Amino acid sequence: MENTTSIFLKDTSTNGTYLNWEKLKKNSAAVKVCHGDIISFSAPPHNEVAFAFVYREVHLSNPVPDNAVAKRKAEDFVSENKRLKGLGIGAPEGPISLDDFRSLQKSNSELRKQLESQVVIIDTLRSDNRTAVERHESELKSAKESITKCFHDQVEGLQQTV
Repeated sequence: MENTTSIFLKDTSTNGTYLNWEKLKKNSAAVKVCHGDIISFSAPPHNEVAFAFVYREVHLSNPVPDNAVAKRKAEDFVSENKRLKGLGIGAPEGPISLDDFRSLQKSNSELRKQLESQVVIIDTLRSDNRTAVERHESELKSAKESITKCFHDQVEGLQQTV
């Protein structure tokens, strides 16, 4: 049977505590923290000055006896060192550092700006195209009227000549 522990978070700070981008009310009841929840202190996680952490529940697939020493792989040390810089995110593939998290946020922000810019360009091109089509239709109508008038004038001239 699996031993489970519940983790709770309560804000008693002077600068604020955030759970999943929502500020906890000072001295309110403790809130249960679940796998994948983002915890941030003093500022929302997306803020550059924030210190954010992602709670990750880790379940051992092979229980280690009490008297045994768990062996660690080299990549465990790398992950731990990377995590010490910032944030350990509980992804199925393993932890992601705060640097990676902020890099992804920055990349998403840049992509969002590029997308917004492309949408503005598309709207401008559609508007320009609409204007060009209307101008073309107007010029075409004017040319048809001019040719029709000229043709009718020639027909009338020929009829008078005959």
